[in-house]
Amino acid sequence: MIKVQFVNIFDFLDLTFNSMPLGILSLATVLKNNKNISAEVVDFHRLYEEEKILYSKTNLDENIERCCKYLIEREPQVISFYTMANTHAFAIMMARKIKNKYPSIKILLGGP
Repeated sequence: MIKVQFVNIFDFLDLTFNSMPLGILSLATVLKNNKNISAEVVDFHRLYEEEKILYSKTNLDENIERCCKYLIEREPQVISFYTMANTHAFAIMMARKIKNKYPSIKILLGGP
């Protein structure tokens, strides 16, 4: 079974902006209908609000590391980051960190 994660990251510098893109919800729903694919949506803003992941106001690298660890613990084969202009740099940082440590994981970036 192929394990796919759709990731909604957020602007680590502006926690007030909160949205869940319908695109990744739609894609995950379609893939869940395929018996050979396991699809999961990871919304980091919600995880921070629910205090399931700690947030550091002063250490961006720590935040990136925690997010990457959260994703990797679920052993995905594909990670798809939803990114916009305000989150693009964070998505690239996370993608590079994951790809350097786990080169077999496929990384996708998409957005409007």
